[in-house]
Amino acid sequence: FTGTVNIEYTAYDEDGHSYEGTVSITVKEALDTFTYTTGEDTPARFDEDDFSDALEDASDKDLYYVKFTLPSSSYGKLYYDYTDSDDQGSPVSENEKYYADPDDGPELSKVTFVPKSDYTGTVTVRYTAFDESGVSSTGTVKIVIEE
Repeated sequence: FTGTVNIEYTAYDEDGHSYEGTVSITVKEALDTFTYTTGEDTPARFDEDDFSDALEDASDKDLYYVKFTLPSSSYGKLYYDYTDSDDQGSPVSENEKYYADPDDGPELSKVTFVPKSDYTGTVTVRYTAFDESGVSSTGTVKIVIEE
């Protein structure tokens, strides 16, 4: 189910006075998961187009920015403007917005997942995508790290 559900209620205070209201709950379609595959000890750079396509496919909206939920550091870390192990850029912050258009702020296509040394397996990174009106949808990126 996607859409909005309205639940009407009546609340009573301790004197018996009643108050009516409505709670609205909006259920949005989750974004499709997309996957990056990389080798052991090899960073995976994110592509803004993948995030834009996921939001557009789900909502016909254009991507404005993305926020990430950081994965456990036991798998690796997200960096902004990563070049190599000598120039790692800066760690990605859950509070930071990473924009589709580089003119708006930190560029989404400069976010890179760097796997922990010798780690192989699959890492899931959750993100929230926002359109220009502030409406959000959540999705996941799977990063497969092969030997």
